[in-house]
Amino acid sequence: VSTMVGVEESEPSVWIELAVPPMVGISEHPTLVIEEKTNGSVTFVINNNDKNNRCKVEQYHVKYSTEEEYIDPMTLEDGKITVLVPQENTVIEGRVRYQGFESWSPWISSDYPLKEKQTGEEIGFLLPIIIGSVIAFTLVILIIFLVV
Repeated sequence: VSTMVGVEESEPSVWIELAVPPMVGISEHPTLVIEEKTNGSVTFVINNNDKNNRCKVEQYHVKYSTEEEYIDPMTLEDGKITVLVPQENTVIEGRVRYQGFESWSPWISSDYPLKEKQTGEEIGFLLPIIIGSVIAFTLVILIIFLVV
């Protein structure tokens, strides 16, 4: 990067590559999404969260039944992982290691409920309830004030 003042240009500065570690807090967990269950096999994807979507996955670690696998993402087709399971309701767990970092993400499971951000429809449902509660509270205070 260099700067210009009038017609004079400063010396270009050195570009520094800086590795930023992936976020691993509660809201930054990857998600495990079941795509298909057929004939004793389950196909699923492990999605990075919004904050780590630019991090490159180095390896997946998957556990199911008594099996445990380490999977190279380069071997996957469209990021989909397929495993053979003894029962249709087998719990599948997975975690991710990002390229350039030794630590793994926390375990995620096909059994855990997903936390989702509220959408406009859900907020629209709550808004009349909140406004109605505020109006009712105001009316009660006003009636108490007038009676006393």
